[in-house]
Amino acid sequence: MAEVLAVPETADDEQQLQIVAKCMSFVPKNIDIKEGYSLMTILYKVGTLDAYLAAVEGRFWHGEFRHYFSFQDERTIKIQEGRIEFLCLLVRSWSSRSDDETFNLPPIIDELRNLTSIELRNCNLIPLEISNLLHLKTINFRKCTQHMFENIPDGLQLPSITKLTISNMPVFRPASNLSSFIKIFSDNLEELCFENVTREQSDEILRLLQDNGDSTNFRHSLKVLVMQNCKLKERDLERLLYEIQPLFPNLHTMDVWNNGIRSLRGIEDRNKQMMTSSSSNNLRKLNLGENPVLYHATIHDDVNIHRYTGDDRNSNKARDPMEKSYTIREIEYALRINQAGRKFMLETTGGTGVIGVNDGNRTKPITNRALWPLILKRAYKNSAGIYDHDDRRISKEAAESKMCSTGLFHLVRNYAYGPIFVEDHSRVTNVTTVTLLSPVTTIATRVKLRRRRRHHR
Repeated sequence: MAEVLAVPETADDEQQLQIVAKCMSFVPKNIDIKEGYSLMTILYKVGTLDAYLAAVEGRFWHGEFRHYFSFQDERTIKIQEGRIEFLCLLVRSWSSRSDDETFNLPPIIDELRNLTSIELRNCNLIPLEISNLLHLKTINFRKCTQHMFENIPDGLQLPSITKLTISNMPVFRPASNLSSFIKIFSDNLEELCFENVTREQSDEILRLLQDNGDSTNFRHSLKVLVMQNCKLKERDLERLLYEIQPLFPNLHTMDVWNNGIRSLRGIEDRNKQMMTSSSSNNLRKLNLGENPVLYHATIHDDVNIHRYTGDDRNSNKARDPMEKSYTIREIEYALRINQAGRKFMLETTGGTGVIGVNDGNRTKPITNRALWPLILKRAYKNSAGIYDHDDRRISKEAAESKMCSTGLFHLVRNYAYGPIFVEDHSRVTNVTTVTLLSPVTTIATRVKLRRRRRHHR
């Protein structure tokens, strides 16, 4: 113990050393001694140890250390080979009915060099030293104060962060502060999550993403956008899909779980445009779980079509987390097409010379037939990719068990992305005609077409 103790310079330092030494007995033996000492020092500086000792002296029923910091709870701390990889910091307030106490994250946080994930609750200030955590990948700001968002240290950059979560923001208009705040994150950021915010804050967040999306550091790196329990409505979903998503070319997953989306009618026409476009949309997964639309919309489950009504809410089918991730049929197929590889689809535009099929309403593109083996293979291999299989809802294995060829039939039959076609090269006119064959075309018909083609040669 002596090797980790510093020499006190002031009375406050001496008090800190005494309290930290007194509480070191709570540190499990599977934590490196220096790492454990740094952690207890952090807990002292944020006020956790003082709160615990005050409870002990007052003989309160919650006078056990685990009520203030639990080494056995993985939601509080995770340890790997003696080093701390995850840490959740908050200061419990048992002496009053108020919320948990606010705290300033101490600069000594950079001594936890193996930290890969941190959650800060009710944080009032983050130090410049947090940028020294080179292995830090995810950071969650929960119920953090307005002061924290407004007072970012000069020069602070967090280039290693790949996932940022902001939840339960303070009641203020965050647009100007948030626009400065997100600038500290680099082109390594892949997931941006907002949770549990007010209707007004959702408007500001959407405006921020729309107005500043093309100028953010992570424009090309962002892959997942989450807005859970953010009071979103139908117009907000349309805005996310068609005005914000195109600003982030690699954004392939949107999670709008537990909002107020009741209908998808407003996006039907624009969805048709998306499905005939080869480059405007890369979305592969859309999570509409716990939105009212899933209780009265037609949902696909690869075999049957179910209509969710108020009577179905208590059924096992309605509670199935995988089923709640489904969209209506056309959106589901649009996601499947993106999974198959929309970049291989040819968009029919005037003057391009690309062959298309006119169905009376619009011209549909036809894909180069040489690419079909690759496209169909990708469509099946990635067919489970539109389902949600994160740790909170469903396992990856369970999602992969839903792999199916529904998307293949859709590509081939419904939208002319995958018509099986033959070219009839006429010696007289030199005009190429395209004959569409449905998947149920008989073998005899195919033989006749081959003979006709050989005859013209």
